[in-house]
Amino acid sequence: MVVDFSAYRVGQHVELRNLAGEGAQARVMRFAVDRDESDDSAVPARLSTVEALDPARAAVTRDFDFSSGSMHGGRGG
Repeated sequence: MVVDFSAYRVGQHVELRNLAGEGAQARVMRFAVDRDESDDSAVPARLSTVEALDPARAAVTRDFDFSSGSMHGGRGG
């Protein structure tokens, strides 16, 4: 994951929140912007290669049914 904090000033805090959670479950992570430096890093064009799996070699097959709805007062999509 790459996070760009360039829109924030030194001393500000940025909080990653779980909108489906409440209280401590809602607060996932907090970042403190503590310095202002240039960043010459770059995301590579290709992150990795994922080998295709052969379904015929699977030991177990499971089916999942995903649906949207309300959870903890929030709405999933």
